[in-house]
Amino acid sequence: MLALTACSADDVGGDDDPAEGPVGKGDSLEDQEQLFAPRTFYIFQIKGWDPQRMANDKLAEDVCVGDPGLEFATLTVAVADPDSNEHCPSIHPDDVVLETAEFCMRTGGNLTKGTPKSSFKISLENDDQRLAGMKTVNLKSMWNDVSQMRESLAWTMLGKAHVAHERHTYAKLCMDPRGDSLNVYRGLYSMIEAVEKPFLKANFGKNDDGNLYKANWVQLGEQRLEADIGPATLAFRGPNGSDYFVASDFGDRTYELETNRKKGDPAELRSYDDLARLIAAINGKGLAGGDARFDTPEYRASIEAIFDVRGFLRWAALNTLMGAWDNYWRTPANYYLYNSGHKSDPAGFMAAPFFFWLPHDYDNTFGIDFFRKDWQTTDILDWEGATAGVFEPGTNKRADLPLVRNLLRNRHFKAYYLDFMEHALDEIFNEAFVLRHIGDEGAGGVWDQVRRPAFLEADGPQHQPHTGRQFTNDQVFFNGFQHFQLPDKPTSQLGPSEQFTLGILHHVRIRTISVRAQLAALRKTIPKGSSGVKFPEAVTKVPQ
Repeated sequence: MLALTACSADDVGGDDDPAEGPVGKGDSLEDQEQLFAPRTFYIFQIKGWDPQRMANDKLAEDVCVGDPGLEFATLTVAVADPDSNEHCPSIHPDDVVLETAEFCMRTGGNLTKGTPKSSFKISLENDDQRLAGMKTVNLKSMWNDVSQMRESLAWTMLGKAHVAHERHTYAKLCMDPRGDSLNVYRGLYSMIEAVEKPFLKANFGKNDDGNLYKANWVQLGEQRLEADIGPATLAFRGPNGSDYFVASDFGDRTYELETNRKKGDPAELRSYDDLARLIAAINGKGLAGGDARFDTPEYRASIEAIFDVRGFLRWAALNTLMGAWDNYWRTPANYYLYNSGHKSDPAGFMAAPFFFWLPHDYDNTFGIDFFRKDWQTTDILDWEGATAGVFEPGTNKRADLPLVRNLLRNRHFKAYYLDFMEHALDEIFNEAFVLRHIGDEGAGGVWDQVRRPAFLEADGPQHQPHTGRQFTNDQVFFNGFQHFQLPDKPTSQLGPSEQFTLGILHHVRIRTISVRAQLAALRKTIPKGSSGVKFPEAVTKVPQ
């Protein structure tokens, strides 16, 4: 299985860093490893698109080339120079990696829908015209992230933790409503690898035909978008697959099956029986002993037989360090589960399922908060405690998170979780790693990727960006690159809907102090190295 690397300018080194540099002029992008290689940067040029069809309400559903007013629209994707002073520079033919007149667009994300600078999903409708094999291209506006660098940093850290994950780079977006030289600069976007067939092939090899479930649900303040059975907590609802959905439409389900759902696919694959078996194992069904059953060899054997526990615990440890709440921790949603089955029998994944945890959506990290919650000081074991008051605003109701709760009841899994967390503090989640990744100006770090295209969104340091971005250039520089908090006033003075964001380094420092203190207390009963594992570990392979 391929161990995917981070997809941004990252000089921290390591065996998982590609030996080659960025894609150059005239290169043919044949796979995602090339497309998302370190220090890559692109321009998306859309010509002939009716500007009236760019409004958020017009792009709630797919709008496609060929619709009225869009008969002659085209999309060109090309290698670009992030240090260019031009908003929308002309594209040299040698730099083009994709040209197509068959594509659709819609807004993407939940928290960014309706914002002046929206995120977009571009669907490539021609099977022969893909972007390094991808049918879907995710362009994220980084609406909540003043630094424009948090997701890049998060994916890089997850790569260093050897967690299979989406890759990342950056791109400019330009729109030309006339199809000639009149360009409208839409700004800097984060470009994220789609979790679809090429991703599954790269990570799971011949076991790429399994069931992929996406967890859907979000609740933020008074905004509530709820799938058919509520949050994707992995709570036990029954022994049958039909217990885990109500809606007939896959897209409306809490656990949305994204593969094997066509009418011609075997009905057994759409039964959700494999997901039901995983959830039963998570909740210790069939084992005796009440809550004590989770701290037994039998529970460990039963869950490890169906789930990549170590990969999940590495993710969980790093996730709580990063303060990444917009996933299973708080939402609970924004993750994938993939049933690859076993290597010896790829087609038998329903009879003998084996699941991997795939993280998703990392722009709300490293100090971004909407809830007046100090995620940087939360308890590293009590995930559910951190959700009190934010899981359901106005109450002390806590989220039900049986996957974390039950795994950490097992002394071996708890020791592994704590040992990896300590390794992450030493090697990944620290100030030196952050500073190397971001880099000084001109050092080739991720700041050099975002600085110029981000500043081009506004006419001056304190001018309102013409792209709709909510942050000024001064805020991007001082609150992002210089790590100041935003806004620069006490949380007690913030308005009810005002976003508070710690500087990235500020979050890392506070979280490190808090976690080191918690680890020191826990080490009295769970000594360092109790798991018996030496880190780093490789990405978990599909089991034989």
